[in-house]
Amino acid sequence: SRSSSSWRAACTRKKSSTLFERRDSDAGPSRAARLVYPRWARFRGKWPAAILEQGDGQFLTSDWRFYSALRFKARALHPRVVHLKLRIDDGEGRRAIRIVPIQPNRPSSPWTECEISLAGLVGEIDTGNVRSVDFYMSQPAADYVIEIDDLRLAAAAVTVEQAWLTADPFQPGSLEVEAGFNKRASWRVVVADSAGVAAAEYSGNGVKVRLRESLPVSVPAAHVVTLEVVGHDGSSATRFLGSLSPRGHGGGFPMAAWAESSTQKVLLHDLPSSGEPVFTPGEPSPLSGSPPLAMAQGEIEAFQIVLRTKNVAATVRVTVDAIERVDGEAAFPDDSVSVSRVLYVDAQEPEEYAVDYSGWWPDPLVSANRFIVEPGQNAPLWIALASAVDQPPGLYRGQIQVQIDPIYDGSHTEVLRIPFEVRVYPVAVPAATTMQTTFSFYASSLSQFYGEDGAARMLPRYRELIADHRLNVTNIYTGTPPDPQYLATLREGGQLNRFVALHVPSGVYDMEQLTQIAEVFDPYVAEYRSLGLMGQALLYGFDEAGVAEFDDLKATFAFFKQRYPDLQTATTAADPSLGMDTGLEDVVDVWVPLTAYHDPVAAAAARAAGAEVWWYTCIAPTRPHANWFIEYAALEARLLWWMSYRQRMDGYLYYTLNRWPGNSRPLQLPTLGNKVRNWNPASFGTANGDGYLLYPGLDGPLTSIRLENIRDGIEDLELLRILAAQDEGVADELCDQVAGPGITGFSRDPDEFARTRTELLESLSQLSVGDTLRLNGPDD
Repeated sequence: SRSSSSWRAACTRKKSSTLFERRDSDAGPSRAARLVYPRWARFRGKWPAAILEQGDGQFLTSDWRFYSALRFKARALHPRVVHLKLRIDDGEGRRAIRIVPIQPNRPSSPWTECEISLAGLVGEIDTGNVRSVDFYMSQPAADYVIEIDDLRLAAAAVTVEQAWLTADPFQPGSLEVEAGFNKRASWRVVVADSAGVAAAEYSGNGVKVRLRESLPVSVPAAHVVTLEVVGHDGSSATRFLGSLSPRGHGGGFPMAAWAESSTQKVLLHDLPSSGEPVFTPGEPSPLSGSPPLAMAQGEIEAFQIVLRTKNVAATVRVTVDAIERVDGEAAFPDDSVSVSRVLYVDAQEPEEYAVDYSGWWPDPLVSANRFIVEPGQNAPLWIALASAVDQPPGLYRGQIQVQIDPIYDGSHTEVLRIPFEVRVYPVAVPAATTMQTTFSFYASSLSQFYGEDGAARMLPRYRELIADHRLNVTNIYTGTPPDPQYLATLREGGQLNRFVALHVPSGVYDMEQLTQIAEVFDPYVAEYRSLGLMGQALLYGFDEAGVAEFDDLKATFAFFKQRYPDLQTATTAADPSLGMDTGLEDVVDVWVPLTAYHDPVAAAAARAAGAEVWWYTCIAPTRPHANWFIEYAALEARLLWWMSYRQRMDGYLYYTLNRWPGNSRPLQLPTLGNKVRNWNPASFGTANGDGYLLYPGLDGPLTSIRLENIRDGIEDLELLRILAAQDEGVADELCDQVAGPGITGFSRDPDEFARTRTELLESLSQLSVGDTLRLNGPDD
């Protein structure tokens, strides 16, 4: 539909409204819609909106399934980027929300081309029955005028966005294909021999393919699998998916294993990709030929080994042989390897965001080398390697041994051997982290799971785990300023660069109230100063405050800045201008916008005025933005730090590491298999994993796939900063390959990420003074 269709100004939540105008536009032959969003004030509604509704001639069609994108031109008659929200509702009352950044109106490029992927909406709404499109803003911080023109549905040529062919190691005649397209299309999967003669065909319609079949014929290795896609407009695409192998279990106990990266979440019934090496007991286990695990010195990297039995339970014992350099002149330290089980929690369908699958998702990690594998389900092992800061560079080789003791099968004990390679580069990750973080740790939550005495014993273990993952041990909502001596100890160990010393909730404070707060805080300030900690201290307050609270924020922060000139203030208040247009620049030292609302222009202006700019995530944003919900890809948790480097973020805030609502007992380890049945992973209703990144184990904290990827991402950021100090262009180019330059076009491919990270290490190695020849060792 064109923007010349009629619009309706909407009033939601009391009396707020959008003042709607029309004007002639130079964007095209149509007439642009001018939407005026007045600055929010008390007693106004929350969401001024302009809505296009189906049914009054405003839509040419409500069936959007055969289109690839919703597109429109927009320009903001405002000096800064404006984040407009777009809400699309279907006939069943479901809605999808997208945040659209609109660039300020400039003579050289007055219009922003906006696009919403419709394939990305599948699963959130019924794109075959769209009822309304809502352009709105949440409590506008200023008067905004936005012009929208050329609103249309685009039908681009059909493309295959992603596709996989997997193979069941126990059933060589099985076929499993998953694929996704940019729009609804007809698809056909063809299994053919070397002469092109089809042995089997499968077809269907949709934006996704999820096919699992047993082939009606015996398929030799010469058979290949091809995906053919045709759009309703006649456009087509073809993707070669791989070859079907006749491999099956070669005797002995029916167990198979294969490798996966640490940035991949393996579901209970996932299968290895076609052509991927699969290891079985009693068979030779040559090196797979896949690239070695790439590591810097002084870091931790991990990979997964997925165990799967056909139909019999088994007890397995896992050991890792010595990891030695190929010339025998160096080895990893004996304590450098840890083996953990990947456990699964039952993540039910959330209300706040769309997911591809609801059910058992991998997340908790628990140290173990002996456990029972449940038949017919995956049992991933998390193998983590820690290289020493002075680890000699070169190619190393190791082997994982899995002793298999069948249960009630009568088979004899067998051993599964899985070789692997690690390449260490002559580049060291700094022991002290430069990236500033404030991820809250709620020490008070521990007593709920361990009792008062147990909580006191557990507290040091939790703090140690957090610090070991390169996060500052702090609490942005602290009710009592943290212990100065403990903070000094962390800083001396290179484990602290920022902490929240005082939290001030949103509110209206008189001078007496502020003075009372300060009198309690004064002795802490004195000790922080004596220990040289004020440079790391923050006053955090007015959490996610809206425009109605800006005057109170300004008065409150001004009081504390006058009393403590050396104490910096921080807030997540929703000021898109980062103080430049609101008069808050004089009282806020650290601005922390939501990742989706990041404005590079406003950030540059704020930094030029002397402020720091961080960002944060919480229950928002959702797709297509990155987050670390349990159902989101593990790679997103790592790439958020690449984005943090690329956007030159000074820090990252997250509201809590250990919010565990709906649970009262430590996570109970399963005796059979790896499903945790006593844990509710939801937070704030149904958001799985939001607000926590670690688990309360019986003997102390348990880490997670998400927390491991966060730590790994921070180490990547440190390496990117080292490279940027020597060659910023190369660092930016590498980052853009997988995470930029925007914040929604990041890679979803773990293999592509692994290649890019290896390029990062190689680029750093070439800059190493006096050490570059160490790459040309006996293994090359």
